[in-house]
Amino acid sequence: MSMFPPNKKYLFLTNGQWNNGDFDIPLDYDVVHWPMFNLIFHASYNNHPATKEFWYDRTYDFDGIKDGTFIGLFGSEKPFRDRLVKKIMEMENDLGNFTLRYKGNDYKMLDNLTDILPKVIPENGYVRGTAFNGLGLQMISPSDLYKRFRFNLVVESNAYSVDEFHPTEKICKPLVVGMPFVVYGSYRFLHNLRELGFQTYRNLWSEEYDEIQDCDKRIESLLQTCKDLVRFDWQKNRSELIEIAWNNSNALRNLQKMVKRDLENFIQKVQQGMMTNGH
Repeated sequence: MSMFPPNKKYLFLTNGQWNNGDFDIPLDYDVVHWPMFNLIFHASYNNHPATKEFWYDRTYDFDGIKDGTFIGLFGSEKPFRDRLVKKIMEMENDLGNFTLRYKGNDYKMLDNLTDILPKVIPENGYVRGTAFNGLGLQMISPSDLYKRFRFNLVVESNAYSVDEFHPTEKICKPLVVGMPFVVYGSYRFLHNLRELGFQTYRNLWSEEYDEIQDCDKRIESLLQTCKDLVRFDWQKNRSELIEIAWNNSNALRNLQKMVKRDLENFIQKVQQGMMTNGH
């Protein structure tokens, strides 16, 4: 931190947000949350006729027959992902007929997926192409892949025991297509997602895992939810699921509300900083 003079007030404009008290950063600073990069990127990328994704049928199919419970496509190696994958495979028999890929390796796979799910070759310990094509999924119509599964097991880039929120393309994909999801992210990730105006599934199934700080205990609670969803009555709750999908799609079409709110927050913090310093 020596490059930053300690006698100044700092504003960090960042895609993530966190509570200052959880991190030992020897600066007088505040965080201005700006998650618009990923949200606007996916909202525009999938809705602009200059992109081939625009011409795909991206609507999640709530009526079709699902032969898989969930799909989990995790990218580069991280310790918290190692623990999650290990636990998933220990519970394999309780989690239905799922598909799981991690670091380019297939731990479990539905039949006939290889034609639409390309192989990804790890390079120097990092899986290439995870950032914007999501293991190749950005270039594949969700109607060809997601329709075979009941929900998406999203594993975000971070999974801390503190209230840190960094939404990436991983959560954007199910939001764009309307696919139900369970998320392993940092503490209160779903809470912060709802604060942005999106809707989650707490009225349909347990999302108690989101309020558990301990990462390993959060994994246990999350996988209990996944286990419960094997027996969930998807047809009975079809209308509520479609309503959530429409709400999230509408939120992505009206990002100007989030932008306006965050810009006002940014201006307010700049003004407060100037007043504190006598300007």
